[in-house]
Amino acid sequence: MDIFPQDLSSRYHIELVRRRSAKGFGEPQVDEPIPKPQLGKIGSYWAQGMDLTEEQAALAAPASAMGTKGVASVTMLLGGIFVALTGVVVGASLRNAALGFSVFGAGTTALWFLAHGPIAEFVFRNAHRALSPKEVEDMIGRSQDELSKAYLQLARDAVLVEANEATALKVREALSALGEAIDALPAVVIEPQDTGLLRVQAQELTERATTETDAVIAASLLRQAESAEQRAESQEKSALVGRRAAVLREEILSKIAALRDAIAAQQSGTLDATALATLSESARSVAKESQNAASAHDELERYLTPQEAPLIQQSRR
Repeated sequence: MDIFPQDLSSRYHIELVRRRSAKGFGEPQVDEPIPKPQLGKIGSYWAQGMDLTEEQAALAAPASAMGTKGVASVTMLLGGIFVALTGVVVGASLRNAALGFSVFGAGTTALWFLAHGPIAEFVFRNAHRALSPKEVEDMIGRSQDELSKAYLQLARDAVLVEANEATALKVREALSALGEAIDALPAVVIEPQDTGLLRVQAQELTERATTETDAVIAASLLRQAESAEQRAESQEKSALVGRRAAVLREEILSKIAALRDAIAAQQSGTLDATALATLSESARSVAKESQNAASAHDELERYLTPQEAPLIQQSRR
């Protein structure tokens, strides 16, 4: 069945667009972060009529820049020589330099729109053609994460199996939802600490501050106590986010396994359309939960340093 780059997670969508559009113009930096969304009128023109959301198009437009800008530059360079020669010939034959410059100006303008419009559009659209089995195999070979590898193996199975459009649509929806879930999984990097010990330290520091006669030392002890208390709370929140992420990761793996079984059943004609629809809806549910976990992780990151400024200001007073 046809699986397109935009049916995968944003990470792989952008990787495929970068690799495909850069072919012949250089080596793409596929490990760079996902680009800042930027569509514009030209990007909208390229994406019109394609099965892309506005967000997907806004990510793919800058990701394809090496190819779209490269082919536009080559077109302008080669076409510019022809336009310049045409302007010279017209101006010389009619003995009218102004007319020659007008021809050159009009030709350059038309060339610019041709280079950045239909020609660059071809590169952009070609970068969104259906995946080939080799492309997916190459991505699997580069993957070093168990979850990512399982996800790409699911995509490979889908590419290899023939299916009607209704079935392919459900599989694409499930792939997209699972990709969103994987992208949203929070990466918790805080190492576990003894929160009880941290709170004891905070209490001891607070008690020392209350008996300290020097104002500067007392303020420093209070700041240390606040930091210890904050670390204890952030550790508890981090542990909760970590447990949620681990459970969601296992759930995503189980969803991937179920979909691979469903795709395998498609080959023998034993696939139940209702079961596939249920799996697709289930994938969207886990994507929502994963996004909720990511939101909790973002809140945790914002929580890590909110009290630093007030405490410093307090010490200065």
